[in-house]
Amino acid sequence: MQNMRKQKGFSILAVILIVVGIVALLGAWALSGQTNSQSASDSSSDVLASGLAQDAAAVKAVFDTIAVRGVGLNEIVYDPAAAKITGAGSEVNILNTLSGIQRPTPNPAALVAAPPAVGTAGSSGYWIYHTGLKLPGIGTAAGTDVSIVLSGLRLGACQKINDRLNGLAGNAAPPASGKTEEALLATPPSLAAPTEAAAVDLSAVATFTGWTAGCIATSDATPKYFFFRVLRAQ
Repeated sequence: MQNMRKQKGFSILAVILIVVGIVALLGAWALSGQTNSQSASDSSSDVLASGLAQDAAAVKAVFDTIAVRGVGLNEIVYDPAAAKITGAGSEVNILNTLSGIQRPTPNPAALVAAPPAVGTAGSSGYWIYHTGLKLPGIGTAAGTDVSIVLSGLRLGACQKINDRLNGLAGNAAPPASGKTEEALLATPPSLAAPTEAAAVDLSAVATFTGWTAGCIATSDATPKYFFFRVLRAQ
């Protein structure tokens, strides 16, 4: 009888140990799944951020090529409707398909929503040539900083841009601009005419002082994420 009790006790203990082991394995599997998912998300955001940075860098390279020939800042254009291979005006257009670049198109996965159709109002989802930004710690206090900008980014892509370009932690909140998207892009621009000249003074915003590229948050009720790349500080 005593042996039977011992065997029964051992059986119960074995069952308990097996159950504990299964629970531990399930927990480890779930944690592994979360970690892998987070890793995949980070990797995706990293790729998207890199693509956006490359788009902006390509625009800057062409801008510099035009400017170094002695073309004045007020003569340089970003005009998709006049992206001629040859002809008058092509030498000053960043989007000249011979000596410039084709119009860059953001990866849709980096955007909250697709850009508006041609002829439809909306300032998010496409690159805009902005000549009215006044950024903190860039150029002179009186000058505006010619930039290429993109509004409507996903938060993850915005954070990765700041991580890679400005050393912020990958999960850090983008600096607040204190401006709505409408204030940052006041004209407003359109897909057919992607330029903005309205003055936007951000010189007093200390949280991104000295940045020549980065991603900031708008003050809209639902914040939008706004990427800028300085082409020429003034």
